[in-house]
Amino acid sequence: MSSQRPLNERLAALLDDFEEQCAQAEVALRARRWNVLEQFIADQRRTRQAIVNELASENATVQTMPDIFSRLQAIFTLRNDQVRRLTAYRAEVSRRLQLTRKWKDASRSARRGIGPSPVVLSRTQ
Repeated sequence: MSSQRPLNERLAALLDDFEEQCAQAEVALRARRWNVLEQFIADQRRTRQAIVNELASENATVQTMPDIFSRLQAIFTLRNDQVRRLTAYRAEVSRRLQLTRKWKDASRSARRGIGPSPVVLSRTQ
């Protein structure tokens, strides 16, 4: 049924879905809703593969379709920016966790150097 439609129409519908998934992933990324972001990334992967399959079924390339090519370039630019920001966020979290671990280790070492914890002696006998 879908193969009866022209390739441009099928790809345009897939690109509409792809753009919507990218927009929803952006919302999830900004809200730090990681489970939702993961789902949208998986949906994007499936949509990207559907685009590849549609092109392969017609032995076509996106370079021969300038409007489709320009939309794909815009989508991939957005996705690359999202991945860059996600990677930067991960690196910052990792840096902070390492810093916290260093302070905990330093605190533990300082406590060991002092000796046993002080004990309050009571003279109630």
